[in-house]
Amino acid sequence: MHDVAILGGGPAGATAARLLALWGYRTVLYHRPGDARRSLAETLPPSLHRHFHLLGIDQQVAAAGFFPTTGNTSWWANTRGSTRRREQTYPVSGYQVLRADFDALLLKLAAEAGVNVRYEAAPRERNRIAARYVLDATGRAGVIARQRWRIRQPDLRTVALCGVWQNEPGWPGVEPSHTLVESYRNGWAWSVPLSPALRYVTFMVDPKDHGSYAEELKKTRAFRKIFATGELRGRTWGFDASLYTARRFAGARVLLVGDAGSFVDPLSSFGVKKALASGWLAAVVVNTCLKRPEMVTPALEYFDQCERQVYADHLRMAAGFYRQAAARYSHAFWTQRARLAPDERPLRAALRRLQRAKVLNLHPAEGVRREMRPGISGREIVMRETLVLPGLPDGLEYAQGVSLPTLVELAPSHRSVPALYDAYNHRAEPVPLPAFLNALALLVSTGVLR
Repeated sequence: MHDVAILGGGPAGATAARLLALWGYRTVLYHRPGDARRSLAETLPPSLHRHFHLLGIDQQVAAAGFFPTTGNTSWWANTRGSTRRREQTYPVSGYQVLRADFDALLLKLAAEAGVNVRYEAAPRERNRIAARYVLDATGRAGVIARQRWRIRQPDLRTVALCGVWQNEPGWPGVEPSHTLVESYRNGWAWSVPLSPALRYVTFMVDPKDHGSYAEELKKTRAFRKIFATGELRGRTWGFDASLYTARRFAGARVLLVGDAGSFVDPLSSFGVKKALASGWLAAVVVNTCLKRPEMVTPALEYFDQCERQVYADHLRMAAGFYRQAAARYSHAFWTQRARLAPDERPLRAALRRLQRAKVLNLHPAEGVRREMRPGISGREIVMRETLVLPGLPDGLEYAQGVSLPTLVELAPSHRSVPALYDAYNHRAEPVPLPAFLNALALLVSTGVLR
């Protein structure tokens, strides 16, 4: 019997498998390769470098020869009803990858770590898998997740229409390494380059309200001009890209990892990042459960809580883009999605007050207290003293990568936003200023800090 069986060899499954094998567990991974001709190209933003380093694979990824990316260019509607070109340049380069190639690299690293990789379909019945723990990392297929675990967003069905374009001189008017994104009346388009001449172009549309691939391209403005000089290689294809989550992400010796548990729109280019983080967390949880039986319940509950919060955070981020597009187009594709957006007026009001404040005088609310809660320490889930923040979802510790308990502890001792920001970045993992300000505004708007 294996200690752990992992179903699916994408980034989430391969990451969890490799770590568990390195930590001494007998690990088997079932992977049925898909059609490489229908693999998608995806952006790995620079923020993934920290994950690669944490996982010990940064050198291997750097040596793989993936096409670098220096930023993105978008034509996205805003809440004022206009659409204009915006460019973002990364401080350091990320990567543009064909998922089939990236996944193959992670599987190779897993096998080198001692994982028993079986290139065959995963067993569909839990009782047929001889392992102490089973991780479903089969993505949208959801071998276990579909068995009464999955929850779909019924009004937000999405289909992705994909094609590969080539233009030997390159693409006019755009930075060759940039990811391109454009919103239009009833959908949105994105393009990832794998070389200066080769680009993957995908349209995200409602399955009940879309035209052919060529017709969707004609609805755009920027994409229509950019790809007018290119050549579409081969046939286009499509697949279901609808949003979903899970009733629970962990059960009796079973975890739903990565996209098996939840899927959100790839608007933020965080899909691979989400998968790697989920795989790492699953490995930590399983390691804890196998080493310390008394921690099984809190460890599984912690995994469920974290995965649930990740989905909520990504959904909230995507909903902001939906709301902007709905203000411009007033089409059901956007207005239905915009309903997912929470009321951010209190958050924006708090942000304006913070930006205007010359002197801070912030103090925790009376209900802020310390309790023993599960958290991560190295490779294990442990019980630790944690600051509990009333008014926020139970167990919420991070917002856009900012540690909320750390921010609450530091706030009373600093009298300006720059001083508090500097103190936070010395105490915790440094974060961008916009993320820090949003987290601080969240604490003020909810009354955690007063």
